Amino acid sequence: MCLVTFMKDVHPTYPFILVANRDELYSRLAEPIHRWVDEPTVTAGIDLKEKGTWLGYTNEGKFIAVLNHPFTGWEPERINPRSRGQLLRDYLTQEIPINEFNHYLQTTRLDYEGYHLLYGTFNDLNYYSNVANQFHAFPPGLHCLANTTDDLSKHRKDRSSEHLAQYVHANKEELDLEELTRLMQDNKKAKRIKEYPKELEYETAKQNTSVFIRGEEFGTVGTTAILVDKQGNIHVREVKYDQKGITQVTTQEQTLNIKMSD
Repeated sequence: MCLVTFMKDVHPTYPFILVANRDELYSRLAEPIHRWVDEPTVTAGIDLKEKGTWLGYTNEGKFIAVLNHPFTGWEPERINPRSRGQLLRDYLTQEIPINEFNHYLQTTRLDYEGYHLLYGTFNDLNYYSNVANQFHAFPPGLHCLANTTDDLSKHRKDRSSEHLAQYVHANKEELDLEELTRLMQDNKKAKRIKEYPKELEYETAKQNTSVFIRGEEFGTVGTTAILVDKQGNIHVREVKYDQKGITQVTTQEQTLNIKMSD
């Protein structure tokens, strides 16, 4: 499970605001967000199992994030599907026009397990699902992506969207990265759910309805908050967790080679 909530062209100081939770097995280790040594224009974490990433950006303002799209009956054609994280690595490290990348997504969609993809630049973001084989662009406003379209994700989407909207509208000038990451540490679960994947027991599904998930083997392993101002200055805070709590905090700041839209 994962959750990405963002605002585009809403705040007067920060045209791009994003908060995201990565939910994964605690045993699946990853490097925190950092500038890659072998690709110094890329800033992202690295999944140590497959060497891909789940969220990242470049000095030129390219951005991409992925969420799994499970419980759909989708089956890749490949016996050994490609890692979805490698798709992000390809986008971040290669100079490829967006229309060519869109074509690439469609022609390789059967090589991967199901995914939701948020990608483009901080000015212009797009969505693609290989399961539905559908694209759309994101207009200005508040948006939220989660893994499923049922009650398993509805509660956490609603709460994270409400938290972000309330905080941003109450702070018209400056925003605080620590406060943004704290918004995503909400562990309130849905009181009841009706529609959920039948592959899951009811209590397991309900356990995963909170914005922040904590289980014995699986839970929220990281929160990322990103602010980009009109001059292209990016501010990032990532918090990593294990079963017991916070294990690491990482921050990144730089000026991107991009000017944000007014």
